[in-house]
Amino acid sequence: MPQIRCPNCGLTISLKNRKEIDLDLITHAAQSGPKTFTYLLHATKLPRKTLCLRLKELCEGGMILKREGVYMLNGMKITENRSTAYFKKSLSIQYDKKIRAGILLALLIVSTPIAAQVLASLFMASPPVEPKPEPVVIGNFKMILEIHDVSNLYAWQVNIAYDKAQVKVTAIDAGDFPDTTVPGIYNYTNSEKGYVLVGDSLIGSSPGWSGSCRLAAITFGYYVEPYAIPEIVPTIPGKSSTALVSAALNSIPIMWGSTLTLAVENP
Repeated sequence: MPQIRCPNCGLTISLKNRKEIDLDLITHAAQSGPKTFTYLLHATKLPRKTLCLRLKELCEGGMILKREGVYMLNGMKITENRSTAYFKKSLSIQYDKKIRAGILLALLIVSTPIAAQVLASLFMASPPVEPKPEPVVIGNFKMILEIHDVSNLYAWQVNIAYDKAQVKVTAIDAGDFPDTTVPGIYNYTNSEKGYVLVGDSLIGSSPGWSGSCRLAAITFGYYVEPYAIPEIVPTIPGKSSTALVSAALNSIPIMWGSTLTLAVENP
């Protein structure tokens, strides 16, 4: 059987195994990554015609893929046959986990808009809750807070409760208490009702005030008819108490329904 010696490695090559060695040279050259025809031509030192023929055979057999002018192994692994001192090719049955993860990542990047929609549908815990539109005020009414027959009054604060599902506070105006400014308004709510706190105080060493007067006027807007009329309450739970304070900083007793009154203006 005619034999030749490989000029690169000194391996004795017979005509019988020449084709198989050519294929080994090509697959090993492409093992490190995609390669151009020119690179394979220099790496294998095969004649151009022979290399073209061998690449065609490898591509048709599915062992080599040609993509955009470069050649790459098609999921192959190379194992060494020690008995013959050359390499044989065997297809890898299992994809490497890293290759699989890379393919999935590539697909995700290519199809980002679609993937984002799919992931959103899978991991969305619950649909977004749209805020409820605020009820529409269909009318207004004003309530007058008055104090009657008090002596030595220096400061006061009054809690007023209202049904927040039916009405809301829209304005607060000062009354006739001496040296007063517009009363502060503080809204407190619980699960069922709303509250408003109004109050005022004299300043410095002013003597207490005695008599009867309007303390404030509170305007409410209502959403429905009929609606519950707001009313004075002794306390706002956990917040504050309705109170009258004298110039000596003592509490002034309150006669409910007579000392303080809250009524709709011009009912």
